[in-house]
Amino acid sequence: LKVCVHAHYLPEGITKLRYLQILDLEGSSNLRELPREFYRLTSLKHLRLGADGLASINTSLIDMSPRFRELTSLQSLDRFIVGENNGSDALSGMNLAESLVIYFEKQRESAVSEAGKANLKGKKLT
Repeated sequence: LKVCVHAHYLPEGITKLRYLQILDLEGSSNLRELPREFYRLTSLKHLRLGADGLASINTSLIDMSPRFRELTSLQSLDRFIVGENNGSDALSGMNLAESLVIYFEKQRESAVSEAGKANLKGKKLT
């Protein structure tokens, strides 16, 4: 599903698409937050937030949704934002097969221990 929203929020109704496997949000440059119940997309395998290398650092997305770690079917994710809701340890249960850019939007006191729990060894990170 390719979605381009010009609002700051993705409609909460998208979380009702339980069998959605691919979500492409590229071009949604005003998007600041994912829905609170985004974790309900348990079949989601590929999530593209629109990261195209360093050119996309100016993203307005400031955090991943709470309980993001529950998206254990996720295989590709182009960007992960460490913020209020999630640390890098939220990636530990995911079988990510593609490269990933991690943005630190908010400094977290527990960043070092979270990174250890993330078990990112062997994953292709940029």
